Amino acid sequence: KDFRKANAAAIDKAAIVQVALNGDGTPVDAMVPDCFPGTTAENAPIYDPEQAKAYLEASGLDPAECGFTIICSDEIKLRSGQVIQSSLKENLGVEVQLESMDLSTYLDAVMSGNYEAALGGFTSSDFLGYVQGIYHSDSINASNKTRTNDPEIDAMIEGIQAALDPAEREALVTEFSKAINELCPQVPLYMSNNTRAYNSALQGFNCNAAGTTYY
Repeated sequence: KDFRKANAAAIDKAAIVQVALNGDGTPVDAMVPDCFPGTTAENAPIYDPEQAKAYLEASGLDPAECGFTIICSDEIKLRSGQVIQSSLKENLGVEVQLESMDLSTYLDAVMSGNYEAALGGFTSSDFLGYVQGIYHSDSINASNKTRTNDPEIDAMIEGIQAALDPAEREALVTEFSKAINELCPQVPLYMSNNTRAYNSALQGFNCNAAGTTYY
């Protein structure tokens, strides 16, 4: 966990947004996007090279022996990987290699678990869809690419699913967010912007947080 936190605190996510997305995105530290009610970034590592070194020291690992390869399937991921590569080398002394591959090869690798690190994305229009897909053990070998397998995390997700009172549910979401931020199963990088242009006289227009438009 401390090594994962070291990586999270060492990566300049604002630089990734500029280099990979030409600024068209928002850096993210929390393990769950803040577009869902009740989520929080509390306990999530933020970009802090000195804190990253402290996390690495706490891990007891030798940075010279912690190098790994990141697989990438498109140009945006490759440019993101280049910033990660530079950040980890400069801030932790960890050597990262980048491997580009076509999408089908990439998907085979991540679905089988035959990789050390990968850059990917996940889209969901609701909180439960997001956390069940990424962090619940039932989704291992599917969308749970972090392979998080933690009974406490599973129980918290199921508790949120069972909560009917909106205020109770939001409080449970906050506690879950704190717990998953502390566990730091992955390193969030950014949320892409969803840009829509329309005539100001248009009536009945709605664009939700996931970028879906309804008429």
